[in-house]
Amino acid sequence: MDINELVAEIANSRKYASVSREVIERACVEASKKYKKKKEVLSESKKQLHIIYESFLTKNCQSVARKKIEEYSGEDMANDKSFSKELLALHVSTKERLDSVDEMYNFISQYITQECVLSDVGCGFNPLALPFFGNKPARYLAYEISQETVDLINLYFDRIGVVNYRAELLDAVNNFPTECSDVLLAFKLLPLLQQQKKGRAIEFLANTSFEKAIVSFPIKSMSGRNKGMESFYSSFIESNLPTDISIVERKVINNELFYVLKK
Repeated sequence: MDINELVAEIANSRKYASVSREVIERACVEASKKYKKKKEVLSESKKQLHIIYESFLTKNCQSVARKKIEEYSGEDMANDKSFSKELLALHVSTKERLDSVDEMYNFISQYITQECVLSDVGCGFNPLALPFFGNKPARYLAYEISQETVDLINLYFDRIGVVNYRAELLDAVNNFPTECSDVLLAFKLLPLLQQQKKGRAIEFLANTSFEKAIVSFPIKSMSGRNKGMESFYSSFIESNLPTDISIVERKVINNELFYVLKK
């Protein structure tokens, strides 16, 4: 079976055209280990891509957000919380946080200084929440698997006039951010890494350079069901942390469990 042919077919589809080819290729390779027929491999590959990417998006959210940013008529996008909420509502993960958006970013901002380097891996639309940051970092490095999302975040950074802020592609299953950060954000990322590659969540923490990390886990399913997820993820992270990483704080905000870690 020609993996390149499968990758090309998925990459040329509308749903996954902006996803990193590295991510698509990995999905196809893993699916080909389970199935032999092309149709089955394609189906399994798309299923995995839906779980790690498409399931977090509302319809046309990137193009809608881009249009809103391009047509913004307010005076100060960088501090416009109402406009930020409009953008955050377009993405499933950030939409879930809207009811507690002030509490969440007040919590996060106590660990962010105006001099720090902030890395945001698997960022989704989180950088669009900048108006809620109590302190804006000196540098903001945002990483995503979707080129369309990367371009959207970079457009936003450009329009609010920030320097040393950028977004770029990164497949965190196979790669680590190349720059050391004072604060690493990884919201709901570790479960996805662990699902795609057993052991990768802890490996990612062990090999990524940071002083502090703020990681989060969902404690309810997307349908709102409580499946013992808080207990499961608490046990997972607390039992498996590398010896050079300690827990600074644990906090539940709405449907999300946060840990502040120190290396």
